[in-house]
Amino acid sequence: MDTLLIFSIFFFSILLFFFSNAYAMDNECSVSKCGDDHVVVKFPFRITQNQHINCGYPGFDLSCTSFGKTVIQLPSSGAEFFVNAIDYVKQEIRIHDRANCLPKRLLTLNLSASPFQGIQFQDYTFLNCSSNYTTTKISPISCLSSSMNKVFATSSLELAGSLSTRCEIIDNIKVPIAPQQLQNEKGYSSELDNDLILTWKEPKCSKCDQPGWGCKNSIDDGNDIGCMHADQNDSTRNVPSIYNDGKDSFKMALGIVLPAFILTIFLILYMCFWLNLCDCVRNRTRNLAHHHHHHHGDPTVLMVTTMGLDGTTIESYPKITLGESRRIPTPNDGTCSICISEYCPKDIVRTIPDCKHCFHAECIDEWLRMNASCPLCRTSPSPFASPLASPIAQPIQIHL
Repeated sequence: MDTLLIFSIFFFSILLFFFSNAYAMDNECSVSKCGDDHVVVKFPFRITQNQHINCGYPGFDLSCTSFGKTVIQLPSSGAEFFVNAIDYVKQEIRIHDRANCLPKRLLTLNLSASPFQGIQFQDYTFLNCSSNYTTTKISPISCLSSSMNKVFATSSLELAGSLSTRCEIIDNIKVPIAPQQLQNEKGYSSELDNDLILTWKEPKCSKCDQPGWGCKNSIDDGNDIGCMHADQNDSTRNVPSIYNDGKDSFKMALGIVLPAFILTIFLILYMCFWLNLCDCVRNRTRNLAHHHHHHHGDPTVLMVTTMGLDGTTIESYPKITLGESRRIPTPNDGTCSICISEYCPKDIVRTIPDCKHCFHAECIDEWLRMNASCPLCRTSPSPFASPLASPIAQPIQIHL
């Protein structure tokens, strides 16, 4: 029984592990956030700390800071940017430099290895001037300036040409800007401290952003992307579901685990029944052996004459096969008085007609071949109902 219990616990632990992981695999691809941050993360983006690689698209990895902010690291930049907003319909992401110096990042920004690109670009000239240089037309970039110098950036060719006579040109770069990020009324730049707005073309998921639909991988390698309805089953069985909160795979896992659970219960009950039956047989055999072998030593065979019943008479005594209730036909207790073992289902029980006492058939048969009386009450069978056989001479073993 101990082995059966250990097996049952082990088997159910495996089922529970499978069931929990199947459900967790679905839930980890559902819509997520970093702590209390307002930025909603879903495909093609994924949070690397707690979502599977198939939950997102290559190049769209996000992470969470220790204080619950969403960040992204652009390839070749080596710097992290805070994610302030994601528009899944327009396919735009609004980011801000984590070090709060976007102009410095723009000087080394390279989007060629990134899935993102600017909505449109504008040429800017960066200039380094002495600290005593002043102008009312443009403000210095504070995070790049110091007590020794001032750094300016302008998109005005006229102003850049004027400043270049007294300042050193650092670089001419194309800055990604959004249409709403317009120049000021004089055509000069500010400190370029606004958010950087980027867009992406692949994967095309904007048309999927509507109730009941979602964009997801349709195969495991993540190269086939498409719009899938939350109830659509084809092409999604082998990948995590993003927009149905794991319902499809939950049902599939339940369909596997529930029949296995029922089958296991049935097998355990079946094994318990047969183990209990075997225990009964073993106990009876042990008690019989103890009853017939009280002493150790070599037996001496003697020929003695015993007055018992013949086989025909013994077989004429009624016998029954016990059912699951183990109910015997007379008010005896549930134990055979000869082998001192409890009755078990399918045991064959014989009744002595005169006194109605019951015993295991194999126990009482052996007794009646040696003795013509009931082992309990010593009542001898009626000579009319059960005639005695002639004295029988048979060898018996006596331990001396």
